[in-house]
Amino acid sequence: MAKSLLAGTSDLLHSLAADAPRIFLALAIFIGGLVVADIARRAVLKASAQTRHGSRVRVGLSQVLFATSVTIAALVSLTIVGIDIGSLVTGLGLTSLAIGFALRDIIENTSAGILLSFSQPFAIGDWIRVGTDEGMVLDISVRATKIKTADGTELYVPNRAIYGGAVENKTAFKERRYSVEFLLPAGSDYVEVCTACEHAAIETPGVLTHPAASSQLTLEGSGLMRLHLYYWAERNTDIARLSTLLISRLQPIVTPAKTS
Repeated sequence: MAKSLLAGTSDLLHSLAADAPRIFLALAIFIGGLVVADIARRAVLKASAQTRHGSRVRVGLSQVLFATSVTIAALVSLTIVGIDIGSLVTGLGLTSLAIGFALRDIIENTSAGILLSFSQPFAIGDWIRVGTDEGMVLDISVRATKIKTADGTELYVPNRAIYGGAVENKTAFKERRYSVEFLLPAGSDYVEVCTACEHAAIETPGVLTHPAASSQLTLEGSGLMRLHLYYWAERNTDIARLSTLLISRLQPIVTPAKTS
């Protein structure tokens, strides 16, 4: 039994000695892959440091790149050692399929988060609308985007819903258009009222002169005219206060004083 053990040990040592060049080459390639993966991860973090997205997306993207690079290096190393990668992949095929199906939502949201980091349709602080959800972007992670709605509710929107649907970025530009509406009394000089309202809007502090305010009339079913006044303001303007001020200035114009 001792002779058999010695013979087995001797055969193992001879086999290792014969395969030493391949083993060292495989280790060198794997270690080199780790170094390259780490360099690539740091490069992604540095290159994306000036992007408009949150740090979580940058970290997630760098981690995905690191894992991919290490996996490729490991597969190449195993091939050099003599392991049949094809048989290994085939053996793990069903397991990988089951895991992939179970993690489908996570994979889809992560992929969408990475793609959003490249397209950058919005940034933290922007006011966006996705479907029926609307609010200010608070954070952008790999899985979901966190927004704060107008009533102060914290909402997480899956990245796949954002990437696969229409996204309205209402603060992409420095100015936004707003509107106020009034029903005009019958018999009003509609052209004169529209002109007066436009001038009053331009003279209101906070309303931009370029683009200029404009007005539109629509006929109601009751036969009355409805005035739509459109005006522009900076995107960070307190629009509730501005609209209140504007309405107070327009009220005397659209509602003439009664005469006795």
